[in-house]
Amino acid sequence: MTEPPNKLTFFCELYTDDLVKLFATPGLIEQLQALRASVSLGILDFSDERADIVHRLNKQGIPVIGWQLLPVEQGYWYNMANAPEAV
Repeated sequence: MTEPPNKLTFFCELYTDDLVKLFATPGLIEQLQALRASVSLGILDFSDERADIVHRLNKQGIPVIGWQLLPVEQGYWYNMANAPEAV
């Protein structure tokens, strides 16, 4: 029998230092595994720390979904006014 699909997703758009602190929380990975949860992670940078967290989550079987964000000075969220920045 196959396991049910993941239905719980946690969204996270922390800057790198806070992201590292969050994923250093004891038991967090195990809680995500127990919940069969995924993490939707805002791509605020391409730092080694952010990439390491994504690799660690993937290695532990936790799906990670990335979503694009613009620099704050360009509007942060995509909208009609900054759509050309998406290219």
